[in-house]
Amino acid sequence: MTPCEAILEAVDQSGRSDRSVSLAAVGHHSCVSNLRQNEDIRVSTAAALCRELDLEFYIGPPRRVSTHILEALDLATSSSLEDAFVEIAKHKQQAERHEVIEAIHRLEELQRTAIRLLGG
Repeated sequence: MTPCEAILEAVDQSGRSDRSVSLAAVGHHSCVSNLRQNEDIRVSTAAALCRELDLEFYIGPPRRVSTHILEALDLATSSSLEDAFVEIAKHKQQAERHEVIEAIHRLEELQRTAIRLLGG
């Protein structure tokens, strides 16, 4: 996801209008609509939009993830923060699937018990 896509996604998720976010961030109404039209925006405008949308705006060397986290996620020590987030999302999806499967098994067991109790 590009920085511009992240900003637009945050605007969409905020429930606010493009105009409202633009006015609050930079004092004029068109910066978000310009971004939607794939127009370049200034770095200062991107930073202002990020502040308004409670996004982090960061330019600097790549951030490193704690070796403890990388080991827990079974990732290489050269992995980026984004790699860690992707892996965490995968683990979350797997855990959710596991919970759904367990719930289905519990329901099946309850169904068998109900049938047995009802003399079926």
